[in-house]
Amino acid sequence: MRDPQPKEFEALLERRWQVGQDRYDEAWDGIYVMNPAPSYEHQRLAQQLAVLLDPLAQEPGLEAVAGGVNLGDENSYRIPDASLHRRGSGGTYVSSAALVVEIRSPGDDTDQKIPFYAERGVDDGLIVDSRKRKVEWLARVTGPVDTTRPRAAPGSFRSMPSCTKRRRSCAKAT
Repeated sequence: MRDPQPKEFEALLERRWQVGQDRYDEAWDGIYVMNPAPSYEHQRLAQQLAVLLDPLAQEPGLEAVAGGVNLGDENSYRIPDASLHRRGSGGTYVSSAALVVEIRSPGDDTDQKIPFYAERGVDDGLIVDSRKRKVEWLARVTGPVDTTRPRAAPGSFRSMPSCTKRRRSCAKAT
């Protein structure tokens, strides 16, 4: 049984809920994480990505979601900036996704979210860094351990070649 929360903490959570400030809060292995709303620039980029992803998702039968969903369960979930889901997904918590999109913001937890997504069986990840004008595509490793890539163990992600608009070049996979 969990210890009761202090009354002040419960009051803070209630106030956040009443004014809608809890929309982006997450639970990380039972720890409540309070996140502020993303910046205007962050949300504008998320909207642009949603417009691009939606028609691409429809042909293979996926559904695009912008604005975030609770990916995980009530004790541990993350909220990606956008995601693609197989038809039939739904509810307050979704167990996985075909694709999650994270847009980097100064001081955010994007890098800490990636292993969680891999553990949850997310197929692919897209990390967008508008400041560096870089997009990184991550693909989940499902086969045997690749001994030439020690970070690419089954159930983890590995980087795919990424491109930057400014350089118009692609980097090798890591």
